[in-house]
Amino acid sequence: MCEPCVQDGLAGSVSRGMHPPWHPCVKREGQHRTGLKVRNTLTGEKEEFIPRVGNRVTWYTCGPTVYDSCHMGHARAYLTMDIMRRILEDYFNYEVFLQVCGSSITGAPTSSQSPSHPVTSHQVNVTDVDDKIIKRARQNKLLDDYRNEARPAEQVHADINSAVEALDTKMVAKLVELETPKENKREEEERPELLEQHRQKLAKFAETKRLVATLIGEGTERASLDRLTQVASEPLAEALDSQKGAGVTDQEIFNAHGRHYEAEYMEDMVSLNVRMPDALTRVTEYVPQIVAFVEEIVRKGLAYESNGSVYMDIAAFRAAGHSYPKLDPSKGKATAAEMAESEGTHKAADGEKRDTADFALWKKSKGGEPSWDSPWGGGRPGWHIECSVMASDLMGDNMDVHAGGFDLKFPHHDNELCQSEAMHGCAQWVNHFWHFGHLHIKGLKMSKSLKNFITIREALSRDSARQIRLMFLLQARAQRRGMQYMGCKAWDAKLGRRDETRRIRDARRGMKGWDEGRDAGSSHAPSHHHAPSNPP
Repeated sequence: MCEPCVQDGLAGSVSRGMHPPWHPCVKREGQHRTGLKVRNTLTGEKEEFIPRVGNRVTWYTCGPTVYDSCHMGHARAYLTMDIMRRILEDYFNYEVFLQVCGSSITGAPTSSQSPSHPVTSHQVNVTDVDDKIIKRARQNKLLDDYRNEARPAEQVHADINSAVEALDTKMVAKLVELETPKENKREEEERPELLEQHRQKLAKFAETKRLVATLIGEGTERASLDRLTQVASEPLAEALDSQKGAGVTDQEIFNAHGRHYEAEYMEDMVSLNVRMPDALTRVTEYVPQIVAFVEEIVRKGLAYESNGSVYMDIAAFRAAGHSYPKLDPSKGKATAAEMAESEGTHKAADGEKRDTADFALWKKSKGGEPSWDSPWGGGRPGWHIECSVMASDLMGDNMDVHAGGFDLKFPHHDNELCQSEAMHGCAQWVNHFWHFGHLHIKGLKMSKSLKNFITIREALSRDSARQIRLMFLLQARAQRRGMQYMGCKAWDAKLGRRDETRRIRDARRGMKGWDEGRDAGSSHAPSHHHAPSNPP
């Protein structure tokens, strides 16, 4: 097998710390160079930003998984991306072709527009096949059916008590697992945060159990039962899914769920004044290309079929001269938690993978999941493969920028790089990787799984889009770690306290200088024109 090729326009490799060799773009005479430097996760350092081809910037960004309403963590990422895009386009005069994966827009024109077109374009890709979307759509369908059955109160009470008990047992078992120290160093390092997150989930579930007990004691009126099934929707949905989920096979159930939240997401982006896309591609429209993409990786001997699924062969990939992982080389192999996030509901049987680090490119479909024909039987795309296929369709074997949330760095983004460079046979699919930090609330990452989120619509009912944008800008120095969300009014109050502290500090400095001057016998107090303090 040939060594990975270095594409035209890329210079010889350089090495930065533990990171694998990186190829900067060739510096040509007359090229549009602005002196802009941006931190590149591929090297861990700030690198001069130079597009590979002229003034054109090809930029791909991972979007949200729209299985529910978007929250302020999503807003933080997309406003950061929009600010950076506006700086590149409006200040540095680059032509940006921006493609976003994981969002969608209902009724927008579908396009296969090429980035070679001279018009600045924004391409949106839609993740409409995803484990979270599939599970949420299926469970919502089962809950609706349950409510429509109008079961007797005694049966509803018994069903919900059983469901609550089952979920409680599951969550307690997870707590015991997280409280047990791990032998693996990285798993032990991530355990405290996972434990704190789970404890927060347990606290919220304890409140759910209290409300359930109260509502069961209130009586058997239909309104009370409706309220009860709403409060107990999480445990009840889990129980119904385990009993009947495999029977949900209508593709339209999954499509309708995704379309609803796709439209809501795009409305939120308009409300936040994020620049809109010009074209749309959906994963479901790319399934034939995804199958062909995976087939080519298998043909090259870098992936293999097992039990109806297809897995990336990490050992073969490395043996072919490629590097994995690139973005965080110290990790080497995904932990159990990272692999669970990577594979979603897909669980490989014992011995199904050649190595635990191998990840799914194509998943064998189970009951209650959408399915497409493939050479390996009925299945659906893996999580990472969709980004590689749709971005490659429009950007080819190399792009200037890939961006996304810090939590996607490993394994998602590293797996994208792996499968894309395997398929294209190239040394470098992405030239610059930019990552946005988390948004925290009360010390923990804002997320739907923790139920500690503020929806974008809720935030916009309190603060304007401009206020929210400025709040994030004022915390720009926290970009690589987590920003804290407290609402614009609370942030204004915090800034006011900082301003008051600064005035007191400056006054004290002035008095100290005046005293020193007086003690030295000076006839004039020193000037109080201090250099401005750093902004908050």
